Amino acid sequence: MIPTAALSRRPVFTGVEAHEWQRAEASLDMARITLQPWRLCEALTALGRCERRSGNTDAAARRFDAALAWARVLGCADLLADLLCERGELAADRAPDAQAADGDGDPEAWLLARACAVEAAGLAAQTSDPTWEVRLLLRASDLFHRLGSADDAAALHLRAMQRQGRPVPGERPVQAADPQAHPTLQ
Repeated sequence: MIPTAALSRRPVFTGVEAHEWQRAEASLDMARITLQPWRLCEALTALGRCERRSGNTDAAARRFDAALAWARVLGCADLLADLLCERGELAADRAPDAQAADGDGDPEAWLLARACAVEAAGLAAQTSDPTWEVRLLLRASDLFHRLGSADDAAALHLRAMQRQGRPVPGERPVQAADPQAHPTLQ
């Protein structure tokens, strides 16, 4: 006879973690019944986050991949870019460390993390909110930095600064035209 705990597909949690996991599973069950893409995406993402916190990165990756598939069906740039950042961050956890000399890690995870960062950065301009665009750019920038792509990280960081209206280092501030210098402005 197999113990009940062994049949469970999740670790045993108590408190807030248990509540979050139960809520996510209930949401997924309801979403599967109603076949609503938005709810399926949301529930799969919540379960992926629970799996990630529990240390089960393979299951988390499967959940995020399924959520990404539903996000692509929805065609919502905001949601898709957010999920790409989350999936990229998960892949970066398994990628070779850019700072370590030994290079341990999964090279395919590095490629996946980079592809997610590139796609998320490209989708950031299509988001519905400028503040959200900046957050996505900064997340993608952080992801590039984790992967050792300092130039790409800096480029996205500068793009986020420009989007916020901040001066970019090295650029001269724009000055108004001097009316004395141009007779057409007098």
